[in-house]
Amino acid sequence: MYVSFLVVYLALVGAIFALERVIPRTEAWLADDHQLGNDLLFTGLTEVFTNHGLATLVDIAATLAMIWLAGLSEPGLWPRHWPVLGQVVLALLLVDFVRYWGHRWSHTVSWFWRFHTVHHSVKKLWVLNTGRVHPGDALPLIFAAGLIAVLRIPQDVVLWQAAFTAYIGIMAHSNIELRLGPLNYVFNTPVLHRWHHSDKELESQHNYQHTLCIYDIAFGSYYNPRNQIPEELGIGEEFPSDFVSQFTYPFVGPRRANAVESPEARDG
Repeated sequence: MYVSFLVVYLALVGAIFALERVIPRTEAWLADDHQLGNDLLFTGLTEVFTNHGLATLVDIAATLAMIWLAGLSEPGLWPRHWPVLGQVVLALLLVDFVRYWGHRWSHTVSWFWRFHTVHHSVKKLWVLNTGRVHPGDALPLIFAAGLIAVLRIPQDVVLWQAAFTAYIGIMAHSNIELRLGPLNYVFNTPVLHRWHHSDKELESQHNYQHTLCIYDIAFGSYYNPRNQIPEELGIGEEFPSDFVSQFTYPFVGPRRANAVESPEARDG
C-alpha cells in the first residue's frame, strides 16, 4: 500500500506542477525564487529524520508506556470492529485535532515559532514547497504519533489517514486557480491556506488545520473573506536565502512570537 501511496502522490505532484503553469492563481508566483534547492533539502531532512526517525521513537515509547500501565501487549482502545472507512474518518478527526493545536501553538509560542518560520518564510506557494519544514518543527508530529501509538490504530488505517492528509496538504499549497465553493467549509483548501501564509500577523493566525477545517470553525480561527487574496506572503521580516543560515535561523534568529492571540475569525 505504501508503494501505491507514493506512486499516486508523485503523480499528483506532477499534475499540480503542470496545472500551476496552465491555470495559475497568481502569475507572479511562477517566477523563480531561488529556493527550490532549499525547499527540497528541508523536505528530505524532515521526511528522513522527523517523519520516520522521531515517529518510530514516539511509537516505541508510547507502546512501552501502555504495556507498563495496562499490562497488555495490544491495548484495546481502537474500534477495530468498525468498517475501515469509519476507522479512517475517526483517525482523521483525532489526528487533525492534535495537529491543529500543535500547529496553533507553533504560531503563538515563541520557541516553536522560531522553527516554524522556515515554512512561513516563503514569498510564494507552489507544490514543491509543501514539505519545506525544519526538522525541529515537529510538535504536531509528536502529538499525532503519540496518539496513534497509544490508541494502537491499525497500520492500514494510519496509511489511509496519512495519504489523505498528504494529498490535501500538497493541494493546499498549490498555485492553481480553483473555485471550490462549499468545500472551503470542509477541507483545508488553497483558498484558506493562502491566508494562513499571509505576511500580516492577524491574517496568518487563522486556518491552522491540516486536512479538514471543522476545528478552525469550532475554535474561532476560520478565515475566508470573499473574493480576496493576501497581498503578500512571508513572515514580515528579512529571512536568509542560503540553506545553512535558514537551518540555523531558529537558534540565532529573532525570538518573537508570530502574533498575539487571534481575534474573532471572520467568515466570508
